[in-house]
Amino acid sequence: MFKFEEDKTYSMPPFFGGTVFDANFTATANTLALNFTFSTDGKELDKFLPKGFELLKPELTISLSQLRGCNWFVGGGYNLIQVQVPARFNGKHDKLEGVFPLVIWENNTIPITGGREQSGQPKIFADIEDLHAYDGRYFTNASIFGETFIRLEMSETKLWEKES
Repeated sequence: MFKFEEDKTYSMPPFFGGTVFDANFTATANTLALNFTFSTDGKELDKFLPKGFELLKPELTISLSQLRGCNWFVGGGYNLIQVQVPARFNGKHDKLEGVFPLVIWENNTIPITGGREQSGQPKIFADIEDLHAYDGRYFTNASIFGETFIRLEMSETKLWEKES
């Protein structure tokens, strides 16, 4: 008879078995990220935050991430676009500052399902092209049912490498 084990994480259907969390398993060999941040109307942004959250700055960031060589994805990869705002959570016992994701589009349903079920992230599906590089510009599009709803384009970029 199936029985939940406390040291495991389960996805649907749970009776196929759970897994023990392994930080090395979630490692990604290659991540490329572009962030587009701009100032906007703070009163309008504040309307999207749930009770208990406070907007820190009237900024909206749209991020494109290409993840490749994901251990948990058998070496495969996927793309995502996240729209987020800087926010503070003001709980009864805890306070936390960071970013609040308003929506995360991903081009693969496996990380969408896991992210929604296991951590409650606002993930939905979209066709997101790999990043194109041409003539000093970097660009991509995201679409649903063949209808482009966002185009991200960047030029005059500077390389940033994470310090060890």
